[in-house]
Amino acid sequence: MDDKYAGPVIPKPSVTHKDGVDRYSFQKNGELRKRVLINFYQNGMRNTVLNNLLLSSSSGYETTLGISTGYDEVTFPVTIKISYTTLNKLNSMPVSVRFEFEISEPGDWVVDIHN
Repeated sequence: MDDKYAGPVIPKPSVTHKDGVDRYSFQKNGELRKRVLINFYQNGMRNTVLNNLLLSSSSGYETTLGISTGYDEVTFPVTIKISYTTLNKLNSMPVSVRFEFEISEPGDWVVDIHN
């Protein structure tokens, strides 16, 4: 025997659309909650200039925790769509951001989006 796991393979989080995003990360912080929290960053700090922020999720209800926003009581797999306008890194021009992703594995997730 090879002692290999033969159960179902749960896919890693996947990004289905990404415009205006430099980088992103997904981190699972346990299984106690069924939640996805989203943090917005720019130039290594919190991005506080988010205009026309629109969030939608295939399940759960909108929640905030401190400066994070997201969805609680989520049914997985979940698809979350985010769009907003922010300033570029030099604060000289507006940038339209669109970010869509799917998470299949149940848990308490944090998604960081960097512009």
